[in-house]
Amino acid sequence: MGTQTSRTVVDSFFTSLERGDLDSAFSTLSEDIEFELPLNQWNAVIPYLGRHVGIAEVSRAFAVRAETTEVLDYALRDLRAEGDTAFAVIYTRARCSATGQEFEVEDVHRLTVTDGKIADWKVYFDPNSEVAAFTAERDRE
Repeated sequence: MGTQTSRTVVDSFFTSLERGDLDSAFSTLSEDIEFELPLNQWNAVIPYLGRHVGIAEVSRAFAVRAETTEVLDYALRDLRAEGDTAFAVIYTRARCSATGQEFEVEDVHRLTVTDGKIADWKVYFDPNSEVAAFTAERDRE
């Protein structure tokens, strides 16, 4: 895929997410999408992190996020594409539903577009503020 196709597909994906239109966002994903939000011992308290393969698993991850996190602001801040690869910078301000604690995250997404669909999606971020929000009640005890 060319740079313009990758840019168009990825821009459509994030624009749909900004509007809260998951159906449109998911329509840009390949059936066997590989989506990874790196999970380790330090951020395991965030329940939707991990590797998700296929639209059904991605949808479940989004459902868990919706159950545990209220998104207050979500914005695409930058988008770069070269060939079949795109990088996006995303800003999120959200609130952990269980603790009421707000947090902000700015993350980088690497996406690969194959046959006009997003086939690979990996997120890179510092989870410290989100981990703090998810553990706020525990830390008070």
